[in-house]
Amino acid sequence: MDYGEKLRQLRQLNQPELAQQLGIEQSYLSKLENGKSLPSTDVLQRLLNVLEVSLESSLHGIDDKIVQVQLRTIPNISTHIKQRAVQD
Repeated sequence: MDYGEKLRQLRQLNQPELAQQLGIEQSYLSKLENGKSLPSTDVLQRLLNVLEVSLESSLHGIDDKIVQVQLRTIPNISTHIKQRAVQD
């Protein structure tokens, strides 16, 4: 599973409603869900808040390679990966 698939899985509102709550364009949300874009740190935090999930929960089930290669570019996720590595 990639991040877009996970986002679609977590989303309980329709795209226009979620985009409005996040303060982003629906087209940007669509790009996030289709894997054509990654969220900025700010948008990621808003997603977590609106979806009421932790960062750990939002990453659960996503292919580790995707997390390590693609999502690592998002500072919050990079920090999370480093902290998890120290704990293991």
